[in-house]
Amino acid sequence: MAETPSLSPREHQVLGLIAQGLRTREISARLGISESTVWTHRESIAKKLATHSPADL
Repeated sequence: MAETPSLSPREHQVLGLIAQGLRTREISARLGISESTVWTHRESIAKKLATHSPADL
């Protein structure tokens, strides 16, 4: 059985908002973090989920 990548609680929040269709700027405002931090989370999520880039999320 393949091991599921472990996302942090914040990464789960960001991924959930991405799934709802929110853009980086909207996620930033919703969570009270910078757009740069949102992109850092997106990059980490993409790496853990083995996607080609954060834009694939």
